[in-house]
Amino acid sequence: MLAFYVGGLLTQIFKDAGSIRFNPFICLYYGMFSLTGLKNTVISLLLFLIIGGVVIYRGSAAGDQMDEERNFEYSKKGTYGTAGYMTKEERAKVLAVNQDLKNVDGILLGLDIDNEQVISLPKNSMLNRNIAVCGSQGSMKSRAVSRNMILQCIKRGESMFVTDPKSELYEDMVSYLKANGYIVKQWNLISLENSDAWDCLAEIDDGGLIDIFVDVVIRNTTDKFDHFYDNTEMDLLKALCLYVYREYQDGDRTFPEAYKLLLNQSLEALDAIFDGLPETHPAKGPYRLFSKAEKVKGNAILGLGTRLQIMQNKLVQEITSHKDIDLTLPGQKKCAYFCITSDQDSTFDVLATLFVSFLCIKLVRFADRQPDRKLPVPVFFILDEFPNSAIRSAVKNRDTDKAAA
Repeated sequence: MLAFYVGGLLTQIFKDAGSIRFNPFICLYYGMFSLTGLKNTVISLLLFLIIGGVVIYRGSAAGDQMDEERNFEYSKKGTYGTAGYMTKEERAKVLAVNQDLKNVDGILLGLDIDNEQVISLPKNSMLNRNIAVCGSQGSMKSRAVSRNMILQCIKRGESMFVTDPKSELYEDMVSYLKANGYIVKQWNLISLENSDAWDCLAEIDDGGLIDIFVDVVIRNTTDKFDHFYDNTEMDLLKALCLYVYREYQDGDRTFPEAYKLLLNQSLEALDAIFDGLPETHPAKGPYRLFSKAEKVKGNAILGLGTRLQIMQNKLVQEITSHKDIDLTLPGQKKCAYFCITSDQDSTFDVLATLFVSFLCIKLVRFADRQPDRKLPVPVFFILDEFPNSAIRSAVKNRDTDKAAA
């Protein structure tokens, strides 16, 4: 009827433009009962079909996905970003769907609420296993994701490293982990008296990793790196650690002993100690470079002593002087290591960062020595409260599987 109306209207325009009447009955009469009107009606109908086709084509070409629950479309134009829910077709290309939970051999991601099928990332997937979960406080990230990942690691027989700012994951899971044959250790920097010990200086591999050790210590005990003063303190720390590592007896080659050497010896005594070393001694070069800054040597000693003042704590000395924690063991046997560090203050951040840095380095180097260049036992990192964690810089460039919540 609309086509007839428009056809009749066009007939009046072409016939007598000066006396156009919009009365629908008159327009319909011209559109239905005159040859010119019928022609104009056909033209109008074709125009309607063309316009409708263009609208439908543009809508389908845009391919916008509709969110039925929240009643809006995800635009693919990218004006406001392109993030959206994965379609079932996209999901089928990268994820596995199973009816039975027992058939899942990869990482369990969740349940399709429409058909109750189990969705997982297959074990042989070409995708990496790094998963990031974002949510507001109280959105059950720890309960629904972190604990779930721990249970899945137990099922797959994998080792795990877990950041646990509130110590709740350790308290909830330690008994279950031990019951399933796991070696459980905690690097507890909130309750030091409950922490297992880790001899951090013993990890430098006869001095080969000393540069990484001192770099982590210096950069995590300063707000803004000063290339002159911080490098001077770095050379001094390197010399002290290498001297203790090479000259002290077994059991005394520890980080606290290096700090005591700095604390208890005068500048003149330190000069005498290092001057008496042979030229081939690894501590000789760093101390000689430190000595080049003659006018600031006293300030460097004071600055290094201040930045390492956590080593004055007897409990810190205790947990960094013995070796309860073997960093390569998770790649050999089923282990669960918990890093319990405060997300409220940064007092012991340097110890947390040291631990994670050397854990990653040791595991990667151990894997490189294997015939297939893989760990005999996979190690999964579960980084609860990761944005508030002290270990962000330690894991950002490490080749490890991670779930961050």
